[in-house]
Amino acid sequence: MDEHYEKLRVPTEQLRPEVKLASSFDTTEAIRSQVYVIQQNRAFQALAMGVEATSPNFHVFVVGPPGTGRRTLTEKYVAQYARQRPTPPDLCYVYNFENPDAPMALLVAPGRGQQLKNEIAALQRTLREELPKVFESAEYEEARRQIQAELNEKQQALFEELQGTAKALGFVILTTPEGLQPVPLWQGKPMTPEKLAELPEELRKELIRQEQHVVEAIQKFLKDQRRLQREIARRLREQERQMVQRFLQPIFTQLEEDFRDEIRVVEWIRALHRDIMGHLREIFEALKHIKERGPQHATYLDRYDVNVLVSHSGNEGAPVIFESNPNYYNLFGRIERKPVDGTFVTDFTMIKPGAIHRANGGYLILEALEVLKYPLVWDTLKRALERREIVIEDFGQQFSPIPVATLRPEPVPLNLRVILIGSPYLYHLLYTLDEDFSKVFKIKAEFQGTMLKSDETIGDVVRYIARVCHEEQLCHLDRGAVEELLAYSIRLAGDKDELSARFGVIADIIREAHYLAHRENRNVIDREILLKALETRRYRHNLIEERMQRLIDRDVLLIETEGEVIGQVNGLAVYQLGGYAFGKPSRLTCSVSVGQGGILNIERQVKLSGPIHDKGVYILTGFLRSMFARNKPLTLTASLTFEQGYEGVEGDSASLAELLILLSAIGRVPLKQSIAVTGSVNQRGQVQAVGGINEKIEGFFDVCARRGLNGQHGVIIPKANVRHLCLEHRVVQAIEEGKFHLWAVERVDEALEILTGRPAGVWREDAQAFEPEESVFAAVDRGLVELARAAKAFEQKLKKTLDEEEGGEEDSVDDE
Repeated sequence: MDEHYEKLRVPTEQLRPEVKLASSFDTTEAIRSQVYVIQQNRAFQALAMGVEATSPNFHVFVVGPPGTGRRTLTEKYVAQYARQRPTPPDLCYVYNFENPDAPMALLVAPGRGQQLKNEIAALQRTLREELPKVFESAEYEEARRQIQAELNEKQQALFEELQGTAKALGFVILTTPEGLQPVPLWQGKPMTPEKLAELPEELRKELIRQEQHVVEAIQKFLKDQRRLQREIARRLREQERQMVQRFLQPIFTQLEEDFRDEIRVVEWIRALHRDIMGHLREIFEALKHIKERGPQHATYLDRYDVNVLVSHSGNEGAPVIFESNPNYYNLFGRIERKPVDGTFVTDFTMIKPGAIHRANGGYLILEALEVLKYPLVWDTLKRALERREIVIEDFGQQFSPIPVATLRPEPVPLNLRVILIGSPYLYHLLYTLDEDFSKVFKIKAEFQGTMLKSDETIGDVVRYIARVCHEEQLCHLDRGAVEELLAYSIRLAGDKDELSARFGVIADIIREAHYLAHRENRNVIDREILLKALETRRYRHNLIEERMQRLIDRDVLLIETEGEVIGQVNGLAVYQLGGYAFGKPSRLTCSVSVGQGGILNIERQVKLSGPIHDKGVYILTGFLRSMFARNKPLTLTASLTFEQGYEGVEGDSASLAELLILLSAIGRVPLKQSIAVTGSVNQRGQVQAVGGINEKIEGFFDVCARRGLNGQHGVIIPKANVRHLCLEHRVVQAIEEGKFHLWAVERVDEALEILTGRPAGVWREDAQAFEPEESVFAAVDRGLVELARAAKAFEQKLKKTLDEEEGGEEDSVDDE
């Protein structure tokens, strides 16, 4: 049996991968060739299609675990390609003279947005400074004097005509405070009221009739005078327009010439010209207001501003924007307001851009999880990409029960590629739950978390390590430290034939080792310093692990590491807390009795068990049936549980341990408590690989080491997990010294033999029994037979008792 144990023992050379570098160097300082991208061809081929494709909705979702460089490498790649793309136009918002509530969006050549703003600002300065001088000129005064003189002359002629008409009717027109009044003449002089009273009645009536004609003439005179005043005012305005037109025409001609290639800009400049010429009075009032209160106060001239939202002046290629806080305003822009006279007002100059405006014509990179955190952002982003236009909306309006007047800026054509970065889980969640997701984000660029170990990839990782040291001016690593770091990379990858692509973790370890080396006044990071950095890193995170170890030491958490017990074994679990994982042994127990309940999972009964763990328990029933129910029924009730387990249980890595304690309890065969077990099992009794194998072994090792290793302690693991072993040096050393053991099994039979010291047993079809008789399976078979017999005997005894009770009742009836 000992020889068989030795065959199952894991060779010491397989406990931890040893990396021997082929290249020769003393420290990474000698390595000058640097590398940024390592074995991510799949992701970069997808990125290339996403950024280069011209078809709509070929937006990209970058998938990968954190630390693989998914964001940094994506930004570098996209920025490199973006430099080859044309620079997009500038975006400006200007006043819409036809619809003031809908500011116009102007797209102009790169750099010309600021030019337009500067030239319009110069026009405003000219209006403020030079326009008043036009109306102070001698030419304007002379024209105004001539028009006024002509007005006076015509007014005099009309008045003389009115006096002539009145005189012919025997009246004279006098100017009084109440206006023009007709007065009768007597002997060529105005008649007094006394004289009028002395006239005969007939004559007075005649004068009243004549006075009515004079009043009509006065009304006609006043009407003609008003018409004349309007005509004169029109001529004055026309004169002003002509003079302003002569003043502004060269300026606007030059403006149109400067922007002759921008059709919409020219149209807006012409509309601006027309608005100035049509609102000279308002402009004069604005100039007066500016003169009295200063240019900082709002006036009519503010509508002539240019709001440059995005300027690409001096930029080369297409923009690449990463928005780290993609809330609604930061992403889609906003319309600001300012308090004026107790209320809030806004205009087109208070329209502010979002990241989508700055990235338009280029690339917008976002963290997918951050996008989903904020209300309305995800739906608005999809809508913008599907409609291919940017609409700036007032976010608060969507939650207000009462609509408030606000601006409706003209939508802007959208032409950009959005790149989302997220975890594989988030990608599959969106793909499954959002039917529009796959229509918009057609490209999946997946960064792998591991890469195959080869001379090429090892060389790339070494060059990456050197690059980090060179770029951040860290202490360089010697050969031994690099080899140790590569071994840790293998452990992170979880497979001896792979290296981890989580270069962020590798870089952090280098930085931590640099800190320790600097504190010890060392210029080079050697193997000792690197191991100390790894241990320090573990110490910072393992507080919960240490507290659990202390609970085990104090027998608060019951774990036995000596002796033999029926129906009890030490299982192994892995706890993941943040970025730190550690193993902890857990006691698994089983009790068996007569009954028809089958195998009961106590965790499932109290809803602490996940579906995968439940599946593992059901598999045990299948194994029992295939092995022991060939010639008899299974008549038992067995309960399995994790003792002192108060958290949820998931996964099937304990199914081997559960099967072992079930067989032990049925056959009354004790199991060694100095050996822990992990592994999944199928219905045929084959042991399958599980996760977290290194942490599980180290967790049980720590418990045994704290109690004192005696050469009897060890762990049984699936043989398929040997390729995943990368144990810490302390564990490897203990195994090499024979203080701790590690066995790898392929079948439950082998695990039974190690834990019991007895043969597992073989089924003999001819004898319809397991051999040898002292084997574990034979004991289990006998135990099942005993349970079946006990159940049968109980049924017979119960039936006899019931029959006797019924017979006694009949005798009582007869006696009566």
